[in-house]
Amino acid sequence: MNSNKNKSKSVFFVILLIFLQSVIFIYIKYSNQSLPLSYFNPEATGNVINLITFLLIILGLTFYLIRRSSTPQPQLLIYYSYILTALLILCFVVKNLNPFESDKQFYFIGQPFYRLVNGASFTLYYFTLIYFLFFIWYGIFKRNRIPLRSALSSFTLMILILVGAFIYESGSYEKRWEKKLDNISNNIVVVLGAAVWSDNKPSPSLAVRVDKAAELYKNGFARTILLTGSNAPGELSEAQVAFNYLLNYDVDTADVKLEDNTTSTTEQVHYIKMNLIDKKQFDNVIVISESYHLNRVFEICRFYNFSTIAVPSELILSSEDELYYRLRESIALVIFWFFAL
Repeated sequence: MNSNKNKSKSVFFVILLIFLQSVIFIYIKYSNQSLPLSYFNPEATGNVINLITFLLIILGLTFYLIRRSSTPQPQLLIYYSYILTALLILCFVVKNLNPFESDKQFYFIGQPFYRLVNGASFTLYYFTLIYFLFFIWYGIFKRNRIPLRSALSSFTLMILILVGAFIYESGSYEKRWEKKLDNISNNIVVVLGAAVWSDNKPSPSLAVRVDKAAELYKNGFARTILLTGSNAPGELSEAQVAFNYLLNYDVDTADVKLEDNTTSTTEQVHYIKMNLIDKKQFDNVIVISESYHLNRVFEICRFYNFSTIAVPSELILSSEDELYYRLRESIALVIFWFFAL
């Protein structure tokens, strides 16, 4: 009798701890985008995934409590919940006290190193969370080799999520954007930043985005052009390089704005939300990027609870390059879904 009471107390404690973690995790996720919890959108894809994960764990713990002969010992569940708590604290500390964030010029494999550290800490936490999910359910159904099965299932699930993201990424962005382009002059067209090549020349991706912005401007679809993007070490900002390239067109420079502080798509969407959407200076915001990029932009905008008009550039890629960029976008999409990074 006492053992059953102790088991119940232990499991209730773990359930409470997991519930608190779910709230704290969502809070940290939104703080990653400098947003209050009032922005929480339960329909955003990543939030749905997060909520299902935590709910399945709590549901599994409830079944474990009901089934007296479940395999894992309560002490082991507490042990794993403590590990998860420690990893979540690590995520918070790394995000808020990351020593590499003060040096945003430190790059590794083409990405600011502090972002890689953030991503690694969150990935470790969430993989352990999924492992804990399988560990509980395999224990309920008395599977053998529970730790090994849980690890393999966790890896398999992560791969399946990446495959799902790739399929989603390969779909048409046009079906997901509600707003369509119309000829209203009080629009602003936003060129999302892209790479700058040697001698401060725009990469083909950046050049075709500016080409499309100039086309929309000249055809009366927008009265203002916003160029975005910061710089890598030793380069002009993406916004400045885009502006220099835009001078090749007959565009009134008074209608051109530069934003040269953002370093990622998420930061640029944040800027659009706070400085364009919320201030309501324009009838519509038109976002320009490549078609393979616009699906992720759509998901980020949905996370921020707003929609814009999406217009693809006319960048032509080889089949190999198209596959590479879609794979890269799929990984970035999963990272944003899970962690809003």
